[in-house]
Amino acid sequence: GRKTCLCERPLLSSECRRSSSKARTCLVGLEDVRMSSATKEEESTPRSTRKSIRIVAVQPRLRRDDEDPLEHASHVIDLMKKQKEKEQQNPIDLWILPELCPIGYSEHTFETYLNEQQASSSVHDKIQEMMQQASKQELDHAMICFGCIGRKKKKNDDESNTTSYTIRQMVVGGGEGVVCSYYDKISICDYGDCNESRYFESGHDGELVSFSCHGFQIGILICADIRNPWLATQLTTAHLVDVLIQPSCFSRDCSFYSWKSFRETRAMENQVYFVGINYAGENFGESSFNPPWIDEHHLPTIMNCDEGCLVSTIHRSVLDEVRSTFPYRKRLLKQKGQRL
Repeated sequence: GRKTCLCERPLLSSECRRSSSKARTCLVGLEDVRMSSATKEEESTPRSTRKSIRIVAVQPRLRRDDEDPLEHASHVIDLMKKQKEKEQQNPIDLWILPELCPIGYSEHTFETYLNEQQASSSVHDKIQEMMQQASKQELDHAMICFGCIGRKKKKNDDESNTTSYTIRQMVVGGGEGVVCSYYDKISICDYGDCNESRYFESGHDGELVSFSCHGFQIGILICADIRNPWLATQLTTAHLVDVLIQPSCFSRDCSFYSWKSFRETRAMENQVYFVGINYAGENFGESSFNPPWIDEHHLPTIMNCDEGCLVSTIHRSVLDEVRSTFPYRKRLLKQKGQRL
């Protein structure tokens, strides 16, 4: 079979929304996270007094096979710290890392860290602690959305337990760097350079997740999720998101060329900002920031293949103007109301 892309070839609100009919509390890391579905009309949804937030797509290199995951986590945190020093006058609210960053997206990662051995579990725990500490101290309580491996216990017919794994994005932040939210990738990728079903299962039983950052609702999609339009639509109608973020490990395979078209389409049809995040390297790159309306005067910002950061500002006034001028989102919400 084809191999997965190889390495070498809450001030902030902790509110987390999940697409479900009832509110519930789910234990995530150190904190109880209240989960609920947004069902009110958009006009009646409370908004923060903040008129904008600043977010950063971090485009680091992939972890090398001979590089310890904790060393790579330190490298990624250093990238964020260096960028933060450049933004002293305009603090950052949210940092977004690529899919499975910093643990790594590679055969080496999957074969080494998809197990229940103590050493493997310790690595995952320490990475989470490092991200929480970075949020709390080095990054002035900003949120960090980073990639990790999720675990789910399943009971077999013989009463024994087995563990399945998911591709997960976790969000930490707030005053104590607490776990605010997490999302398990729904659309497992088995085309192009990828064959994820050898290692991972689809997560959350189809549940989608969003979280709040200063009154702006942020929806999470992971890589191949972008190709299922229902997922973005559900985040728009049930969660009323303002921003869609897409952490990815997007290699330059047969699907890479159309990535740009999908990003722009998801931004415009849902009238949201769309941020695509990728790794650096000649076989990756092109992390991008896409406004809610795109034409010859309002173009996406696209990175090259170099390691670095893409800093963007999300404006409430732009969202309001686009949504009042063009009817796409209103129609989506109207259709949702008719189905309820």
